[in-house]
Amino acid sequence: MTAPALPVIGEYRHLHTNKNEGPQLTSSITIGTPGKGGEVKIYFDLSDPGEAEQRIREAFKLRELARLLNEGQAVPA
Repeated sequence: MTAPALPVIGEYRHLHTNKNEGPQLTSSITIGTPGKGGEVKIYFDLSDPGEAEQRIREAFKLRELARLLNEGQAVPA
């Protein structure tokens, strides 16, 4: 006994997306050395050089703040 053929009514497709994630930051640059002021690694998207520059500048500001805190020249928040 064989099953009767059923008509195809529609097609089911499953698409998975991550709406809560930001852009995929697949490129990175490492600047400095751990022994001389610290190492900074910045992740960025190569297709947006303006944002990459902004990330680099912000990373250096944060590294400077870390240095000042370490040397006792700044008060922790």
